[in-house]
Amino acid sequence: MFIREGHAISDEEFASGAKVCMISKELATIQGWDIGTKIDFSFYEYGYFSNSSDELKPRYTYTSPDHFFDSGEYEVVGIYDVRPMTGSSTISEAAISVPWNTIYIPEKSLENAPAEEDRPVTGALLTIWLENGKIEPFIERMNELGITGAKQGDYEARFTFYDQGYSRIQPSLEALSGTAELLLILSSSLLVIAALLLAFFYAAFFYAQSQKQSIGTMRLLGCSKARAFAAVMLSALIIAVTGALIGAAIGHVLTASVGESIMANANQTPEEFLAFSAYLAESTQVEVEFALGADVKVSLLTCLAALGLFIAGTLVFVLRYLGKGPRELLPRAGE
Repeated sequence: MFIREGHAISDEEFASGAKVCMISKELATIQGWDIGTKIDFSFYEYGYFSNSSDELKPRYTYTSPDHFFDSGEYEVVGIYDVRPMTGSSTISEAAISVPWNTIYIPEKSLENAPAEEDRPVTGALLTIWLENGKIEPFIERMNELGITGAKQGDYEARFTFYDQGYSRIQPSLEALSGTAELLLILSSSLLVIAALLLAFFYAAFFYAQSQKQSIGTMRLLGCSKARAFAAVMLSALIIAVTGALIGAAIGHVLTASVGESIMANANQTPEEFLAFSAYLAESTQVEVEFALGADVKVSLLTCLAALGLFIAGTLVFVLRYLGKGPRELLPRAGE
């Protein structure tokens, strides 16, 4: 079935019980109806469905005007067409279509309608395409509507689900997906740590190089090695502490954000996945518990480690420069 004109009944119209309807192309042609036409309907129950031919036909029973359970004015919002119409087509030899005069309306637009469990059920086969993880909610919904289970004088609705074995490996696939995500984060973290280590050593090297001339100048002006050492290391400490604290804070916030995102995805129910799934026995359960996020202690430890690396690298070069004479540290003519 597809819409030729107008639009299909929207989710909002279904939910609100709007007085709208969809009619077939044939019915629109015969009756002279079009998009926007308003039609007065009166509703009553039918006896049963017949599928003795290639169409599902409800068998109507005589109903006096006093037995209509609802009535109202409905606006045509969509005109549909069905191809193939019946199973005579080689495309779908076993197709069973609904009659050309079938009109679709939102269920909630009716009042005093018979309960779902009291409506007739046909013995025709029906194929339903479900989203992954929607089987259990589907069964629960059918139970709520009273469609499942045997009833006296009626057919018993039975559902069989096929997914080519996907449901057997679904828990493993989800676990592997989480593991791969975690490994990606860990490997990325290691790469970042390695880059930071190199950056620290380079920063310490260039900072020490920049202080080479300062140490030589202070020594020539009569400053002792101890005072020159203290001055250089104090300035290095200020820079290192500031950078390490800022870096640790940013890292802590990013780790917390990524951890919360991963946990939120991991805690999603299977209904959120969109691949087709099969129905598993209720006893089949997979429970995985893990925690992922930012730890203040780890962030502080990282801050101290970064601080230590920078100071250690700077200390190596400063001690080396203090072992040389003041004139050796100053640039020569032409440099």
